[in-house]
Amino acid sequence: MKIEKLDIKGFGKLHNLIIEFSKGFNLVYGGNEAGKTTVQWFIRGMLYSLKRGKITKSGNIPPLKRYSPWQGNFYGGSIVYTLDRGALFTVERDFNNNTVKVYDSFFNDISDSFKKSKDSGPLFALEHLGINEACFERTVFISQMDTRIDAAGSRELVDKLTNIRETGSEEISLKRAREALKDSLINYVGTERSTTRPLDIVNLKLNELWQKKKYLIEEKEKIFDIEEKVRRLYEKKRQCEKKREAITWARKVIELRRNIEKMKKQKRDIALIIKEANRYEQERDILNQELELYNRMKEQYEPYSKYAGDDPALINILYNSSKMR
Repeated sequence: MKIEKLDIKGFGKLHNLIIEFSKGFNLVYGGNEAGKTTVQWFIRGMLYSLKRGKITKSGNIPPLKRYSPWQGNFYGGSIVYTLDRGALFTVERDFNNNTVKVYDSFFNDISDSFKKSKDSGPLFALEHLGINEACFERTVFISQMDTRIDAAGSRELVDKLTNIRETGSEEISLKRAREALKDSLINYVGTERSTTRPLDIVNLKLNELWQKKKYLIEEKEKIFDIEEKVRRLYEKKRQCEKKREAITWARKVIELRRNIEKMKKQKRDIALIIKEANRYEQERDILNQELELYNRMKEQYEPYSKYAGDDPALINILYNSSKMR
């Protein structure tokens, strides 16, 4: 692992500090109380988190409280590092909320791809460094005024070297592995003639589950067929509703046309009635004129009504004489 960059947002006396490392050996130096140890603990905290707890009787303050930020509210930061194979990772940690986010070189959140611990969160450092926190503390992490490996650290290294020599992995103990396999064979595998061993029970259960799975798949296919039939019926229903709606509108249009034709006929009949009424009105005016003429003639002939029994020619002469006057 090669640390590329530290972004310390808030950690002890350090605040908004960015440290970028170059290739090769890097030396962080400074005067007393400059924050060198704080940087060291920040790296450890970013990789393995910080232990919580209360102040001990001897007065030792747990790291999580010891490195609380002196200024600002945010307690944490980020670390960028690359592995030997060239893969780059960014880790962001908030010590207040005990939250960790691990991102790959494309800034995809891969936090859930690692095993997790309740106290430390994703155990990415265990996978990328290949050592746990205890081994890191007793070997790589050299505290101030402490440049030797203690007895506990020696035992840790010896155990890991032994495991590597025997199995090729520091996390696997060959002896313990053999014992575990032997116990597992006795207790969990059984023999070809056994029927009550846990593995036999598991196989029986698996067979039952396969049968149940087969049944469920068949039922699922039936459900799919039913759903397809229901879908087709809904489609048919929708088309029928469309046809019904079209028929309803057609009926309304036909009824409307009938009403329009009826109104047109009524309009024609009314027009004929009006025309006939106008003709009667004209005839009435003519009759009124004739009646008025008749009344005038009657008034003119009224003085001569006493000669009604005489000769009509005489009456006419008298009428003409009155007109001449």
